[in-house]
Amino acid sequence: MLLNNWDSSTGLVRDRANFASGEFDAIQATGSLATATILSEQLGIIGRNDAILIVTRIGDTLLNDVPRCHGLWPHFVKVSNGAVDIVENTEWSTVDTIIAAIGLLDAQNALGLDTDATTLMIDDIDWVDLTTPNGISHGYNYECTEALDSAWDIFGGESWLIELAHASST
Repeated sequence: MLLNNWDSSTGLVRDRANFASGEFDAIQATGSLATATILSEQLGIIGRNDAILIVTRIGDTLLNDVPRCHGLWPHFVKVSNGAVDIVENTEWSTVDTIIAAIGLLDAQNALGLDTDATTLMIDDIDWVDLTTPNGISHGYNYECTEALDSAWDIFGGESWLIELAHASST
């Protein structure tokens, strides 16, 4: 059931089951599927080789195919003729990037896969530009020309994730 929204040909996860694959895929769900995959492997639901194939495919897609803006992945992507691009009028998101990256990093680590590219990706986020007097910006506008005014400035689960990634990278 966990793989129903995953497209093995793109390595991405649909945001909703009623969307076509490649139409409105969710970066955070894609990284989270990597973590769910290793948990499934550890519980004996899927085999180790299958887990390695799934996590490797997700990693290849996120690290090599998904575009970045100041190091951030888009919140939502579409796939057209094999190319991954940001969905129109959506943002480049700090929290969705970090949810996906930490999910992928956790899965790679648990399976004994190389984590260097994922760690480097997190380190390459333009944390200096994202840091505001009020906290870490939520990301960038669709055009990737301006940081969003909203910031992770109060305590909560998402703020904690962003601050953890920021602290580990800087």
